[in-house]
Amino acid sequence: MIGDACNTKILRISNYLTFNGNKVTKAFVQPITRDGNQSEVNKRGICAGGASRRAFKLITTEIVLQPTSFCNLNCHYCYLPDKDRSHRMDPEITRRVCDHIRKAEEPTLVLWHCGEPLSTGVPHFRSLLEPFEDDLIRSKTRHLVQTNATLIDEAWCELFKQYNFQLGVSIDGPANLNTRRLTRAGHETHSKALMGIELLRRNGLKFSVIAVVGKESLKSAKELYLFVRDLGAEMLCINIEETEGINRSQVITADEARGFWKALYNSWEADMGISIREFSKLFNSMDRIVKTDYELDGSYRTIEMIPTISTRGDVVVLSPEFLGMEKQSQSFVVGNVLARSLEQILKSATDYWYVRDYATGIERCRKECQYFVFCGGGYASNKYFENGEVSSTETHFCRNKDKALVEAVLEVMEHE
Repeated sequence: MIGDACNTKILRISNYLTFNGNKVTKAFVQPITRDGNQSEVNKRGICAGGASRRAFKLITTEIVLQPTSFCNLNCHYCYLPDKDRSHRMDPEITRRVCDHIRKAEEPTLVLWHCGEPLSTGVPHFRSLLEPFEDDLIRSKTRHLVQTNATLIDEAWCELFKQYNFQLGVSIDGPANLNTRRLTRAGHETHSKALMGIELLRRNGLKFSVIAVVGKESLKSAKELYLFVRDLGAEMLCINIEETEGINRSQVITADEARGFWKALYNSWEADMGISIREFSKLFNSMDRIVKTDYELDGSYRTIEMIPTISTRGDVVVLSPEFLGMEKQSQSFVVGNVLARSLEQILKSATDYWYVRDYATGIERCRKECQYFVFCGGGYASNKYFENGEVSSTETHFCRNKDKALVEAVLEVMEHE
C-alpha cells in the first residue's frame, strides 16, 4: 500500500475510528467538498510522463464562474490580479455553460467565485442565472457562492433562496483576527460582514465559513473555532495562508502549522459543535485506508479538471488561481466558451502543457510521498506559484495544510 508509515499509524487507530463512541464516523466521515457524482469528460484520459505512462481519468464535477473580476475589499493576501477591474460576465457565457450541463451525465456544482460575486449587483446576477431556469438544468445543478458578506441585503437573500444557493462566507475570525480584510479605503470590514451574516441567519440560509490563517492567528485556534461555532456556521474551512497569484505569503513553518492543527483539533473534539472541512477530509481518507487498498481501488488516478471561466469566457483548468496569470510566452487559457463548446475545450485540454505536467507531478508524488493518500498529489497552483513548475512535488502549502494536519491529528489520537 501507499505511504506505509502513515498507513501503519492509521491502522493502529482504526479502533478509535470504529468504536470511540462512533462520534467520528457517525457525524464527520462524509463527503464535504466537490462531492458531486463524477462524470467523465474525456474517455482518452492522459498519461503521466516517465516509464510507467500511468493513465489518469479527467473528470468535471465542478465549474467555477467569475461573474465579475472586481472585489470591493482589499485583503492583504488576495491572489487576484484583476480585482480592480469592473468586468462583468455576459449572460451568453452562462448559456454556453448550461449547454454543457444539459449534456452531462451527472449533476454539476457551479461555484461563483474569483472576485466578489455580489459586486455584480442583483439585476445582472439574475440575468446570469436565467439560463439555469430550464427544468433539466435546474435538476442537474447546485449553486455555491463564495462571498465576503459585506454586500448582502434582503434582495440577495431572496435570490439565494430562489435558486437554493449554498453559501460560503470569507471571514478570518473575531475582529482581532480579521485585520487584514480591509475596505479599499483601509477600513475594517468585520462589522459589515457580521451584518450580512445576521441577514443570512434571519432568512434561514445556512452557510459555511472559510478563514485564512496567517502568522497572527496561528496561536488563536480555539478563539477562531469558538467564534465560527457561535456564529452559527455549519462548517469551518481553513486556508493556511499560501503563495498564490500576486500574493507572496508570510513564511509559516511546519512546526507552527502543526501546533495550530493540534490546538484546533483539541478545541473541536471538546464539543464537535460544527464540522471542520479538513478533519472531515482526513477522516474520509482514514476510513478508506482502513477499509480498502487505496492503490488497488484506482481512485488516485482521477484528476478533477475544475474548469474556471472568466468574465470574458476564457477557460483555465485545474486551479481557479490561474485566471489572469501567464507563464512567459505560455498561457494557462485552454479555450474560450464563446468560440468553442466547453466539452470540446476540456477534451483538448489533455494536450495542454500544464495539464500534462500536472499529471507527471502527481505520479512523482505518488512514488515519493507517504502522505499522497491524503492529498492525491496537491494543487497545481501551489506547485506553480511556489516552485515555478506544475510538475514539481512538495510545497510549503502541502507541508502546512496536509502533512502537518495528519501528523497533528494522529499524534493527538495516539495519546488518547
